[in-house]
Order: sequence, then structure tokens, then C-alpha cells
Amino acid sequence: MIGNGILLGAWQLLTVASVPKKKIRSNTAENMHILQREAGGRAMYGVFEPGRYIENQPQLGMLKFGRGFDFAYGGCSVIAVYNTLLSLGERMSAETLCGIAEELQRRGVALGGRFGVAPLSLKHYLKRYLEPQGFKVKSTISNRAEILDAIGAESDAILVVLWNGKKLKDQFHAMHIEKRDGRFIIHNACYLIKTANAGDAEEQEQPGNLMQPGNLMQPGNLMQSGNLIQPESTVQRENAIQQESMMQRERIPGKYGEMGPYETLSAAIGGYGRGSAKAALTIGIKKQ
Repeated sequence: MIGNGILLGAWQLLTVASVPKKKIRSNTAENMHILQREAGGRAMYGVFEPGRYIENQPQLGMLKFGRGFDFAYGGCSVIAVYNTLLSLGERMSAETLCGIAEELQRRGVALGGRFGVAPLSLKHYLKRYLEPQGFKVKSTISNRAEILDAIGAESDAILVVLWNGKKLKDQFHAMHIEKRDGRFIIHNACYLIKTANAGDAEEQEQPGNLMQPGNLMQPGNLMQSGNLIQPESTVQRENAIQQESMMQRERIPGKYGEMGPYETLSAAIGGYGRGSAKAALTIGIKKQ
């Protein structure tokens, strides 16, 4: 099994493939236009409303992120940071959401967004932003319940990156865990994936993200009506990858939104992961 330290180090190396500044500016301008278009920026399709937690990531596919990707595909880290800052009392808006995305595309995006945002970059972002305001940012790569619960007990807000397997190719999801009246609430708990194989008696639910590096490392052919179509350009390959990923997953109705409450942080992580997902990185924030 790959250790979390090796996993995070390898993921961080992927940030050398940055997104061009021009593309980042273009993404920000387009995202701001979309966010402000509906109800003067106050609400968007019932999905985004400033001052409220973002829960329905799959419905944010219109927002751009990285090189040809979007929030529904790999924006969980941006949403996790946004929800974490909101939980800590920050005034959040369309501008702050776009600002978080812009900063993480400049410093943290892995392989142009194909692997989302490297978890250590999330930690660095939170330290840069919050420590000058008097917050303490603490993290662990451990999955031991007593260590996770100690961070949960002493933190005001938590951001956790889960991974659902033993290899780098497996699925990841970043999310904020709110501490409410001493108990733990998971936000943007939207990617509980149907993974039943043909012939299985019943469906199994597993956490994940539309970002699944296992498929993305080898952009293959898109199965369409029984025919194999070979993408002919970078844009076509990226579209094919995303469509192929969507074809392999079916979102479970009624699972969007928050999950909990849980009595401990380890229980929250275990509850979301159904015992199969592990924390690659857990970040706790406390006001000093």
C-alpha cells in the first residue's frame, strides 16, 4: 500500500505542469460572468448562493478550472476551501470563490487540473491566508482514529482529502467538515458512486470524484454505440476523458448536500467512506 507521505509528495510533483496565466484569467472572467448572470450573483440555478455552503458540485460543470476542465470534474478542492473559510466566519461571495480558484490554479493545480489540486497546496494556501489573521493550521497524514479525533477536538474547522484505494490511480475527494455544537458535519458529500459490476446482486456506494486519475493517465477511446472513436486533438481527448468518466459513474439521487452529524472526526471520515476511503491529508484550523 502506498504511504500517504509518498502519495502526497508524488502528487505535489505534478504541480510543475502549470496552467498558463492567460488561461487562468480567461477562466476567472468566464466564471465571474456566469456567477453574476443569475439573480445579480446572489444565486445560480439553486446551486451557488454567497454566504451558504456549496453542496452540489456536480451541478457546477459550467465553471471552468485548469486546462479544459471544470468544477464538476475537479473543483472539489476549491469548494472545500470555500466552505472551510465560510465555516470560519469569512464573508464569501462569487469574487472570493473565483479568487480561490485563481490562486489554486496558479499554485497547486496538478497536471493542468487533470488531477485537481495537490493536497499539500491546499495546506499551503490555508496557512498563507489564515495564519496572518491569527489562525493556527495543523495537519496530519495519519489515519489513526485517536490522532484524527485529537485534531477534530481542538479545531474549529477541518478540510480533509480522502482517497479510495491503494494506488495513485484511485479516486480522491476533498471536502470541508464543519464543527457544529461539538459534532461533525460533512459538506459537499456529493460523490457517492454506484460501482456495481455486471451481475452484482446489489449496488455498492463508494466515495469519489469525477476526477479519477486511473482513467486520466491513459486517455483511451470513447465507446459510443459500440464503436471506438479515437480523439484527434487535445481538446477532443479531454472531452472524451470526461465523457468516459461520466459514463462509468451514475450519481446517486438524494445524496447531495451535508452528511452527519457525527460524534467524532474519525467517525465522519469513516461514515462517508463506508470504511473503504482513507484520509490522505487532514487539516485542522483553530482561532488562536
